[in-house]
Order: sequence, then C-alpha cells, then structure tokens
Amino acid sequence: MYFNYTITLKFKCFYIKDFLAFFLNVGTKYILKIIMLNLVYIDSNNKYMKIRKNLLQNTVLIDSITIKILRRKNMVKGKRNKDYYEFSDSIDNINLLEIAKILQNLEYPQIYCSYDKDINELLYKGRIPFLDNNFKLNDIPFISLSTLQNIDKMCIYKKLDFKDFMNIINNNLNIIHPFEIPVTLDDTLGIEGGYCNPVFLGKIDNITNIVFTEFIISKKMSVLTPGIYAHEIVHSQLEYNNSVKNYVHSEVLPIFFDMLTALYMNDNYETLRINEQIRLLRLYNTIINYNNKVLMPYKKIKLLMGIISILEAEQLFDKFFYSNNNDKSEIIFKINNVLAGNLFVEDLLEEKNIFINNQNSKNIIKSKRLNLL
Repeated sequence: MYFNYTITLKFKCFYIKDFLAFFLNVGTKYILKIIMLNLVYIDSNNKYMKIRKNLLQNTVLIDSITIKILRRKNMVKGKRNKDYYEFSDSIDNINLLEIAKILQNLEYPQIYCSYDKDINELLYKGRIPFLDNNFKLNDIPFISLSTLQNIDKMCIYKKLDFKDFMNIINNNLNIIHPFEIPVTLDDTLGIEGGYCNPVFLGKIDNITNIVFTEFIISKKMSVLTPGIYAHEIVHSQLEYNNSVKNYVHSEVLPIFFDMLTALYMNDNYETLRINEQIRLLRLYNTIINYNNKVLMPYKKIKLLMGIISILEAEQLFDKFFYSNNNDKSEIIFKINNVLAGNLFVEDLLEEKNIFINNQNSKNIIKSKRLNLL
C-alpha cells in the first residue's frame, strides 16, 4: 500500500518490521502517527497482507515547509481525488491561555453509568436528531469484520492476487444506511469513548477503497451514549464523502451533533449541561497540553484540531439553537449538503460566518462557563 503524503515522499510498507525500520530511520524530519484500528494493507505489487489492529488514521507527515494529513477516498462515489487533508494553523489570533483561565477550576460532572442499560433505546435516542430535523444520511459500504477476516485468510491460503481479493470483497459488500451498521460495546473505552471503524483496502484506479465494519462505543453506557453514537455516524459520512478539507475542522460537525443529541434528551437540558461541561473541560486540558513546548509536532496538530473544532462547533450550535425556524432550516440544508459530499465543512463555516478570533472565542466560552455555575 502506498502511504501517500504528497509532499515529496511516497513510501511503501510491506511488513511490520520494514515499517518500523522506516519509522525509526526517518528521524525527526518525518513524524508518523498511528491509531490502532483494523486495516488490510495493500502493497505496491497488488498483494495484500493484513496487520490486525493497525490503521493509519489521520497520519501526519511533517517537514519544514508543509504539513498534509493522509485521508481516504470514497469507495463508491470517488467524487474527490485528494488522499490527504490540508492543514493550516489558523489559531495565531487567539490567546489560548486567556480562554484556559476562564475554564480553570472546572470540575468533571457526576455521571451515572451502567453496563445494563438498554443499548437499543440509547441508540434510538442518538437517531432522533437526524430523524426530527430531516438530516439525510448516505448509505455506506458495509461488510462484517468476521467476513472480511475470513476472505483475507482464504485469499492468503489460495494465494490470490489483489484483484481477486477485491472482487470477493465487492461480492460480499452491502450498501446500507448508517443506522444499520452494527454497534460493538467496548469495555476498555472510557465513558466518553467511541469511534467509527472504517477499513481501508488500498487503491484501485487511484481511489482508496473504504468499507465500514462497525461503530464502537463504550460499554459504560450513560446519558452520553446517544451523543457518542450520533457523533460517530457523522464521522462515517464525512469520511465516506471527503467533506473536510482542512484537518483542523474535522470534528466540528461530529461535536455539533453530539450537542444536538444532548438537546433532544428531554431532561430539562441536564444532558446538554453535562455534555457542555465535559467538552469545556476537554478544551481546557487540550489548551494546557497544546502549550507544552516539548510535544511532538503531530501531537500538537491533533491538539490544535481539538481546540479549533470545539470553538467552531460551539458557535455553530449556538447559531442553530438561537435561530428562528427559517434560519434553522437553512442550516439543516447546508449540513445536509456537507453530509452528502456536495459541500465542504469549510464552505458551511464560511457561509454561516463561523470564525475564530480572540474576543469572539472568549465571549462564547465565558458565556458557556457562566451557564455552568
């Protein structure tokens, strides 16, 4: 498989030991970030190998001039041919420590969690914001992880090539609604934990093939669970349709839907309040970590993404929450276009005048903080 970072470098990974050797020999010029998920790697000779529990997600390549972040392309539609996120640092006009000062002494809320809650009821609550607001979700390619693993074993045993492998995969794919993607409960995740589990199967005709096997959320179920589920559904849409250009905006809509789901919990805004408190605490900790001068560059990038996405999502949610019905409908229309891959998140932010500057961000966070007192 090509890990294509499109600065000046392409490199190939055939085996774990070769990959680690490359990583260790590169030194400080190129930094690689690995997030553990499932992946079938494809090498340049169109023969595949599987490295279970490894997925290059939001992989970062850094040199002294440019930063670009690996992304994946749509398997079926293939609308956009970039295989990386753009990256730009747009936070120079904000005094982050002033925002952190507003949030200091914020405590983690008390949340009742249980392993025995009805997961189906919680998942249904996570779907309500989509249904009630007529948000349109695209069908996505699904294959069960066990089927994918069995196909992989069979192809290795029979020494089939990549083309045969992909033909078998395509014959076993189902294009289904995200609500039909199975949910796996993971007892190793914290109460806020969850992730969308795409599997990336290499390139054909310069299009990266992507399938989805499951959504994974924490087994510690709580009032946060519906929002976590909605959050990951939105990630599946953004990944599938390449709807984010700049990496720093990649969490804006998932966070927005997390908040929107909390709003629909019908508990006198208590879940929304808990949701807000956790997010502001996360923002505070992210800012403190971001100002740590000894962090590796890829870590700084991920932290920066967390800061910008939260600040923008807060603005977008407030704009939606306080709008009249006509303006709400307009925001829904724009978001639907993003989810469909017809509009980038950046276009939505620009059209809705969502921007970050020092005073604006401080005012929003100060207002949110006061509401928690």
